[in-house]
Amino acid sequence: MISPQIVVTLPLIDKDFLYKAKDILNMNSSDSSGRFYNENVRAAINYLLNKKVDDSRNKDQAGAITKRWTERLTKLTNERKIKAERF
Repeated sequence: MISPQIVVTLPLIDKDFLYKAKDILNMNSSDSSGRFYNENVRAAINYLLNKKVDDSRNKDQAGAITKRWTERLTKLTNERKIKAERF
């Protein structure tokens, strides 16, 4: 399983990740019941793309975790305590 924390860091190191994230959401990544295979990834990417927490299908609160991690990383980057290197 991919954690929301990892999803948050991907745009910092891969300048094209947000474009890829749209493709991930649009892929046919659901099982026969129509559920997305990994709701944590869906919730995390949805927050990154839309800046809205939607944990309605996610009991692990991945959207909320993504929001908090995004805010913390943004603060650290703005304070120049960390530096993101994009490839």
